[in-house]
Parts: sequence; C-alpha cells; structure tokens
Amino acid sequence: MVDERVDQLQDAADYQLLDYRWQADDDHYFHLLQVFIRSGYRNFYLINVATLEPLAEQHLPLFHQMLEQLRFLPSH
Repeated sequence: MVDERVDQLQDAADYQLLDYRWQADDDHYFHLLQVFIRSGYRNFYLINVATLEPLAEQHLPLFHQMLEQLRFLPSH
C-alpha cells in the first residue's frame, strides 16, 4: 500500500481511500485506488479504480475530481 486517507465528501459522507500498486507480471504495473464511502450505520459503497502505472498521472486526477463531486441523496 502506498497511501491511506480518511476524509469527508462535500455532503459530509465519510470515506476511506486506499492507494496501492500491483505488479501483475514483469512487464505490467498497475496503480489502484479503492474508496469505501460510509452510507448509514452498516452500509457502504465501494469504488475501485485501476490503471496502468504509466497512465496513472493522466487518469487518476480525473478520478479524484469525480470523487470530490459525488453526492448522495437522503434515503427518506
């Protein structure tokens, strides 16, 4: 694991972001993100993102922008 962060979305939903790298074989390295977003007492959303390591600088900032813009409607 490269990094772990706990924060809140703009609508105050708590989330935990796990950032890590994985080597599938000698030629392929991947950069992966997992986001756990708390939704109520016992529920959560899980979002997975993966890209080849050479493309991470290009693709991961877009994911971070999308994460910052997530909103959840109240269930009632």
